[in-house]
Amino acid sequence: MRFKSLRPFGGVSLIELLTVVSIISIVTAIATPSFVGLIQKFRVMGEANALAGAISAARSESIRQGVKVTLCISTDHTNCATGQSNWLLG
Repeated sequence: MRFKSLRPFGGVSLIELLTVVSIISIVTAIATPSFVGLIQKFRVMGEANALAGAISAARSESIRQGVKVTLCISTDHTNCATGQSNWLLG
């Protein structure tokens, strides 16, 4: 015995579509704040790694050249900034 499908065309109903869209929007709303925090954490970790790399490079150069090396902020990568230096700018 064969049963006829109530929906002869293999699509989805509007109710099914709205249900799926609302579930996806709820999950996205819950997950978005944690992704923002994760992105900020990775940015901080990246900057910390860059600073550690700069310190390591300065130490290597000091050992290689046998001289004192100074690590400072610079806007032109040649001269150290003077006065009220803002580490966020260099």
